[in-house]
Amino acid sequence: NAYVDLAVFWTEYNNMIEFVFDLYQTDTLAPPGLDDYGFKAQNVEDARITGFELTLYGSGTIGKLPLSLMAGYTYIDPIDLNADNTSGDSNSKYLKYRYRHSLKSDVELSVSRYTIGCTFTVNSKMERIDDVFTDPLFGNIILPGFPSYWEENNTGYAVLDARVLCNITPILSAGLILKNALNKEYLGRPGDIQPPRNITLRITADF
Repeated sequence: NAYVDLAVFWTEYNNMIEFVFDLYQTDTLAPPGLDDYGFKAQNVEDARITGFELTLYGSGTIGKLPLSLMAGYTYIDPIDLNADNTSGDSNSKYLKYRYRHSLKSDVELSVSRYTIGCTFTVNSKMERIDDVFTDPLFGNIILPGFPSYWEENNTGYAVLDARVLCNITPILSAGLILKNALNKEYLGRPGDIQPPRNITLRITADF
């Protein structure tokens, strides 16, 4: 059994709020320090987010073993309608901290008391971040080495997770969960390096 779901979206925003990294100094008489920099919610006025999401669901058997599959792809084009485009940079109007392309798939196989599964996630490069992070001077003051790191490594990433679950009794189950199996180094945002490969043992009791 399988079916496909397609959703197309076009969303217009007025006074949309975005988190902007900048200098927010409360005492204007004192010289600014690193503690005066941070994120603050600000209005970007008008914005438009368009795109589509395609999802595939399927289930069946391999021999007599139940198998389920889910795969989804999302494309978005988030635009600041008030951005200044005179620079000729097409990314200058792109809303920050977003991926244009995202793909996620999950496969799960049941074998007696065991369930084996894996999840594969792919994101394209982050199209735009706050300019202060990529500035050769200020970027290296806030996050030393970040401007060159971002230029070399903002190419998108793929992450593989795996899991094995076991129903020990009707009320007790255990599972081994492997995160970031390929030990990929990637950032959720500047300065936010995601966890390396790790394994978690989970015990669950339902009463």
